[in-house]
Amino acid sequence: MAKSDSNKAIDRVLRSIDAELEVPVEIKDSKSIDFLANYFSRVKNNEELFRLGKEISDNLKKGIKNVALTSPGLKNTQQKTILGLCCFFDRVEHLKIAIVTDDLNLGVFQDLVANSKVMAYRLDITNFEVKYSTYYHHFDFFDYAELLKFYDTHFYNETFDSELERIFDHYDLVLWDTPELSKMKLNPHFHYRISNFYQSLSLIVSPHSSIAQIERIRDHFANYKLSLSRVLFDTSFDEDKTKRKKFLGIF
Repeated sequence: MAKSDSNKAIDRVLRSIDAELEVPVEIKDSKSIDFLANYFSRVKNNEELFRLGKEISDNLKKGIKNVALTSPGLKNTQQKTILGLCCFFDRVEHLKIAIVTDDLNLGVFQDLVANSKVMAYRLDITNFEVKYSTYYHHFDFFDYAELLKFYDTHFYNETFDSELERIFDHYDLVLWDTPELSKMKLNPHFHYRISNFYQSLSLIVSPHSSIAQIERIRDHFANYKLSLSRVLFDTSFDEDKTKRKKFLGIF
């Protein structure tokens, strides 16, 4: 795939979160600089994005690098938030970032994943390969299904946790795009083990989210001994204006 094609793919995704791109000052050696670092992303509600990014950045200094996001059916917003954070950190701090999702080839990520290179980590003890998709070394995408495949083979083995930890040790920041509750309940033991990696949990809600939905999510993760770190408010709830969406605000 030509580099220009990858540029177009990520440009489409950035525009989908209401971002505007502008070309910066002339770059002397454009071939040696990654695409995202060549552009300024101006998200409409960039103050809130900065606040959230700054909070995560501060937590990174404390060793909190596994950030999970959940919501009552707002999957699209979940992924847009994750991608917005990825672009923020890729641009500002040049972090090595992993994204774990259950919608690898759907939704907001699909253009980037379609133009990514499939690679694999070979686990030391079990010799199992965990595949992932890397997008020009900006982000690496992992599928929950791939981790579940490893779990189904080795779930009685304590090395499941330690070998996955060895994989994620390669990254500065891991963003977990958690599945909906109905999906997690299909494999409760697997998601309980995976939840051990979550160091921070953010809940995204909209004006249409009910108290019952929010309580179900809170109680589900409470069973995993996880409490909510923050609540984010999705302002893109107006279905008649889906082409003009704001980013997230914080309560």
